[in-house]
Amino acid sequence: MRSWRLSALKTISLRLPEEMINDLKILAKQRDVPCQFFMKILLAEKIQEMRSRIHQEAQK
Repeated sequence: MRSWRLSALKTISLRLPEEMINDLKILAKQRDVPCQFFMKILLAEKIQEMRSRIHQEAQK
C-alpha cells in the first residue's frame, strides 16, 4: 500500500448526502477514530482493492 501519510495534504470540498455523513460519523465513533481519518482509511483501502483487481486482470 502506498504511504500517503508522507505525502503533502491537499484540502478539497466534497458534497455528500447528509445520511452518508451521519453513517460515517457513527462508524468512526464505533472505531474510536476521527471521522476524517476514518474516511481516509476507507478511501485508501478501496483504492488499494481496485488497483489490485486491475493488476490481477492485467495478468490474465
